Amino acid sequence: MRVSTESLAAFLETLPDSERFLIAYSGGMDSRVLLHLMASLNPDAGYSTRAVHVNHNIQPESRSWAGHCQDVCRSLGVELEVLDVDASKPGKESPESWARHKRYAAIENILAQGEVLLTAHHRDDQLETFLLRLLRGAGVLGLASMRAVRRFGEGLHARPLLKYSREQLLAYAQLHDLDWIEDPSNTDIHLDRNYLRHKVVPAIKDRWPSVALPVSRTIDTLAETQELLDELARQDLLICSADDPCMLIVERVKRLPAARQKNMLRYWCRILDLPPPDSRRLTHILTDVIEARSDSRARIRWKGAELQRYGQYIHLGAPLEGFDSSVVRVWDFSEPCRLDHGELTAVEGRGNGLKQQACAGARVEVRYRSGGEKIRLPGRTCRHKLKKLFQEAGTPPWLRERTPLIYVNDKLAMVAGLWTDAEFLAAADEPSWIVTWTGSKPGS
Repeated sequence: MRVSTESLAAFLETLPDSERFLIAYSGGMDSRVLLHLMASLNPDAGYSTRAVHVNHNIQPESRSWAGHCQDVCRSLGVELEVLDVDASKPGKESPESWARHKRYAAIENILAQGEVLLTAHHRDDQLETFLLRLLRGAGVLGLASMRAVRRFGEGLHARPLLKYSREQLLAYAQLHDLDWIEDPSNTDIHLDRNYLRHKVVPAIKDRWPSVALPVSRTIDTLAETQELLDELARQDLLICSADDPCMLIVERVKRLPAARQKNMLRYWCRILDLPPPDSRRLTHILTDVIEARSDSRARIRWKGAELQRYGQYIHLGAPLEGFDSSVVRVWDFSEPCRLDHGELTAVEGRGNGLKQQACAGARVEVRYRSGGEKIRLPGRTCRHKLKKLFQEAGTPPWLRERTPLIYVNDKLAMVAGLWTDAEFLAAADEPSWIVTWTGSKPGS
């Protein structure tokens, strides 16, 4: 099958209710072919097409490349947006991975709702990615990840050229006399992908010329397998979940076989938009957290996430950042009270909040726990220590110290997001301040 506008149009028709497209245009041969194909589609199809070029500011020629892309898009009547990112400091990641991360993050910020990002990945890219991830020990999800369509930002990410080889795209480019940029870094075999492309894949193709086709079929099979694993994880998560989506009930998790526990935990991370733990940490979660005693406060952290045990629950979330618990803020309710790890807001209401009369002319302060605080809840005759109330509510220790306390003239009036002292609670029809706490709270 040759590269053609007809085959591209047929692919676009398979996308659900998609008429607006954003082409990732690097200026290289692959994306130049995709840009030409999209610009050559029948105008009556009603498609809206624009392009984006990301300047990574790594190569000294990058500014001239952006100019080249602007000239090409102008000649085709395609709107182009140039994005500048700094991908020069990869940290612990490989330069290629870091640049890709920065590129997709920048593109996601401009992708409109319902718009489809089109990239020019082809069958050889898919083979290289599969081999890279296989060598790095990826699981089913990683090996099946370069698919034709996936969710991305506010829309979709589609790869319409995935069934074509690099040679087929080159033949199309030469047939239509297209010009493109040759990135000198593509020949640097110190980069893993380039080493595979120039050293390993040619040797494999010498023995198995059509290797990309069976690998593509394997990826499809792995993708189907991942769908089944996700469905099983969804069912297990429904059984094990507490009221809060960031909490699981330990005893229910323990009833699952170890393989299903791991599968569910990986899926749980994905739906909470957190990075999954590696296999070593997964094993530690099963042995050191789930199988721990009920009074354990075991915690396992990895980059971008942490999982903690408290009583009969495990909690998963982003790592809690440090904060200064000695800070005292004066607050008059007119503006939000911004804290290191969240924000308090107050709006006027009636009932179910702080009495406006009790706060009028008073000094209102936001503090944190220092120990021994007490509050009298509505309907109770005596005051209770916050420690006891937090225990009764199942609030994990690491969140208790982060919960803001609101004082009125040195009296504890409210524990944000949880309780209001009976002395300061507005009656049903009494003017009040309705306080909302957005930040660290039980189960987050």
